[in-house]
Amino acid sequence: MNKSFAIFILLVISALWGAQFPVIKYLINHGLSAEEITFFRIFIGFFVLLACMLWKKDRFSFDIKFWVLAALLGVSGDFLAQYLIAIGQQTVTAGLSSILIASSPFFTFLLPYLIPGRKLKKPQLFQLVSLGFGLAGIVVMSYQSLKLSADIFGIACIIGAAFMFAVVNIVAEYARDYSGLSVSTAALLIMLVLLFPFNYQHLSSLSVSALPVLSGIVFLAVFCTAIAFLLMLLLAQGTDAVYLSYSNFLVPIFGILFAVILLGEEVRIEMLISIMLILIGITLLNLPRKEGASKACDAN
Repeated sequence: MNKSFAIFILLVISALWGAQFPVIKYLINHGLSAEEITFFRIFIGFFVLLACMLWKKDRFSFDIKFWVLAALLGVSGDFLAQYLIAIGQQTVTAGLSSILIASSPFFTFLLPYLIPGRKLKKPQLFQLVSLGFGLAGIVVMSYQSLKLSADIFGIACIIGAAFMFAVVNIVAEYARDYSGLSVSTAALLIMLVLLFPFNYQHLSSLSVSALPVLSGIVFLAVFCTAIAFLLMLLLAQGTDAVYLSYSNFLVPIFGILFAVILLGEEVRIEMLISIMLILIGITLLNLPRKEGASKACDAN
């Protein structure tokens, strides 16, 4: 994949995922539950991708591996990550949520060491130091937010969502042999089949929702779910899991920017310190990845 094109896709994904936090916070403030937001994202997002599949005449694979990977992507990314974000944002601001999600690259780095059969080198000192910087950034932000009455359960949910996004990055690396459109659609289809019997009654609320609320739901479903995950899988075909996690570099910046513009949230000094520490950690973690890192990825 062309490097400039990959960077462009990365920026678009970062912007979309950064924008979702103030939108989710807005929907929660206007009475929508975490269950409703998650279900609407999956329901509408599926039909958007299905229409794209029909237009491109794409098809689902009959390979069992295809459906296993789609199920993993659906459960971890389309359901758990989105649901945990919606739960967490009931008590956590949009700006703080976008910062906590930036911990995903560190989980993406650590997860492969837990997967049997992946031959990876032992972490080097600079990598451990980088993880320390990232952890320090999260601790600074979380500690200050807890002092300002943020809920520790909400923070834990957002960090849990960051972990789920790391799982998505790893799984997407294994799904690169399949069409990103078909895998994304299959993932949403699986989750829709599982969730519809318990959530179909929420559809009636769409018809009576105010236009700004309905617009927020559609934006989350079309852009932050369907298109964002489609772009992520497209990027996975020419990169690796760690590169995918780079999208989290700019998520806090976009998240705070949109939170200030759309919700009028305040930018506090500890937010900037936290972002700086996390970015230093991520830079240290990935900057020297040349021969050693590429060989580690090739060994998968």
